[in-house]
Amino acid sequence: MSHNALNPIISVILPVYNAEKYIEEAINSILEQAYQNFELIIINDGSTDTSLSVINQYEKNNKVRIVTQENKGLIFTLNKGIDLAKGQYIARMDADDIAHPERFEKQISLFEANPSLGVCSASTENFGAETDLTIRSDDNDNLKATLLFWPPFAHPAAMIKRSVLSDNNIKYREEFKHCEDFDLWSQLAPYGEFSNVTEVMLKYRVHPEQVTNSFSDVVLDAHFRICQRNLSEIGIKLEKRDFMAFIGKEKHPDGLKRLISIYQQIIKVNEDEKYYSKDALMKVVSNIVALRVVDYYGVGGLLLVRRSFYNIYKYLSFSRVLIGCIRRDVLTLIKIFKF
Repeated sequence: MSHNALNPIISVILPVYNAEKYIEEAINSILEQAYQNFELIIINDGSTDTSLSVINQYEKNNKVRIVTQENKGLIFTLNKGIDLAKGQYIARMDADDIAHPERFEKQISLFEANPSLGVCSASTENFGAETDLTIRSDDNDNLKATLLFWPPFAHPAAMIKRSVLSDNNIKYREEFKHCEDFDLWSQLAPYGEFSNVTEVMLKYRVHPEQVTNSFSDVVLDAHFRICQRNLSEIGIKLEKRDFMAFIGKEKHPDGLKRLISIYQQIIKVNEDEKYYSKDALMKVVSNIVALRVVDYYGVGGLLLVRRSFYNIYKYLSFSRVLIGCIRRDVLTLIKIFKF
């Protein structure tokens, strides 16, 4: 074994379950990293296809550790990977994604520049069944405020300081299955700063077999319970009937005023207790409100927001939101009158 294999800086955890079509490309993208001081822990979670045969092609590579187990599920497998890790940092990787060659190099640079950093991920590019870019913030305050609504990181691009996990007995939890990463970031938030490499460092493959497509009700239930818990910690009660509108999946059954009142409560509590940076929270809430009015409420909703949030336009482009609302209203009219 090489020195790097015995004393790696990074431990990469790569769970594999029936990924024969993609796993070779994923492994190669890790082995071809510019930053080479890592171990790659590949855990075959009881695959029933030819995944293990593909993985075994790498058994002679001194950076690779191959573990095979009966099918235990992702959360068990991730926690097992953490227990096996030797590195100072835990890097996540999924069996169907592709890492940019500079991913580890740029993430390690962030950790070295900021000793308080606990977690960093990166911007991502979707490919496959859909194509899209997600550029993520590198601002700690913004990312912490985002936790009130949804995960601030791309899980398969994440890197975590291992001591933050071990010192605080933090692991993935089965009760938040299929939202285990959102729960993990929420647990980690008090113990270190957050950041992202703002450049795209991971190509995220979108395909029909993914968990989030197969378990939508389970995902939404876990997401609701995490949001409910995170909000309750700052004194805000989130009802189940509010949730889908709160995260932007549908219009609120009681209308936009009810939704605005929840966001106003969050802002008011934060003004009194200062849980989050005021500007960071206002930016997050303003962007969420803008998306809601553009998607569901049009110009009428925008006027209501303008009356309810007197300073919201400090944090977003009024002209861009107005254009979006006008476009939505025009499309609605076209549907109604079938022009």
